[in-house]
Amino acid sequence: MKNFCIGLEIESIINKEKKNVGNIGNYHHGIRNPKLKLWKLERDGSLSPYNTFNDYTSVEFVSDLLKTKKSFFQAMKNFKTFISENDSELKNVIAFNQSCGTHVHISFK
Repeated sequence: MKNFCIGLEIESIINKEKKNVGNIGNYHHGIRNPKLKLWKLERDGSLSPYNTFNDYTSVEFVSDLLKTKKSFFQAMKNFKTFISENDSELKNVIAFNQSCGTHVHISFK
């Protein structure tokens, strides 16, 4: 990954009964959670819960600029660990629907 960097955005609906993600920043002004390294949390007005969870929050997880393969895999591991912290069944904690998406940004030198 010497010649390029990757940035990730994961749009999701979180079950507040299972996971408290903490503070969420405004769109393009994400807030860091000390338990979630390499990521910021921000709001995205395009996300809709539809019929996912009774008590929910919508959040876009935005990664730091990932410059190495190690940082990419560490970011993914941190994300999974953070989301599954209180429940081993991810489907009970996080949902993705037609309003959600994952964006991969690639920057070449």
